[in-house]
Amino acid sequence: MASSRLARLPIVAIDGLLDRVFSVVGALTLAQAPAFIAHYIQRLAGHLAEAERGVASWLAIAHKAGLANVVQLAARYRSSPNAEVVEAGNKCLADLQRVEELRAALTAVRDAPVWRRGVDFLMNMDREIAAGTIKDFQPNLPMTLESILYALLGIVVGLMVYAVFKAVLKLIGRMVAAASHHESGKKSGKDAG
Repeated sequence: MASSRLARLPIVAIDGLLDRVFSVVGALTLAQAPAFIAHYIQRLAGHLAEAERGVASWLAIAHKAGLANVVQLAARYRSSPNAEVVEAGNKCLADLQRVEELRAALTAVRDAPVWRRGVDFLMNMDREIAAGTIKDFQPNLPMTLESILYALLGIVVGLMVYAVFKAVLKLIGRMVAAASHHESGKKSGKDAG
């Protein structure tokens, strides 16, 4: 019995080490979320400002034409027999829609309570802006309450990932043992025959 405990000692030690590694990796990874979201919000606000400048240009053109807004300008352009002018009308509406989408996304993420910000970020994330944010993001060790909460959540997620990883390894081990036992049963049956 003592020898089986000694044989299991390396496995228990590795299990404990991996348990901690997954916890730390999960904590450090999710602790980055608030800083990443803050960088994303800044980038999103920049995209919104640029899109608003484009719509302001369309609005200036509308006012020069005696129209009240960009929607009226787009309608006028889209009723033209000229395909290029129709395309400009479609661009007016697309630019206006982009401003509305960016503004809604920014408001949703920026104004979300701390406990829901990650979910709101994922639900309203613009993939292109997030990709640009990832490209320029520098990981750091934030010490805000929000980061600490995300780090604690990261520990839980890391432990869950490790539990799944360990369960898969055990399942594979059982399948290999069963296949090995099945093969040895076939060989002893042939030897007996």
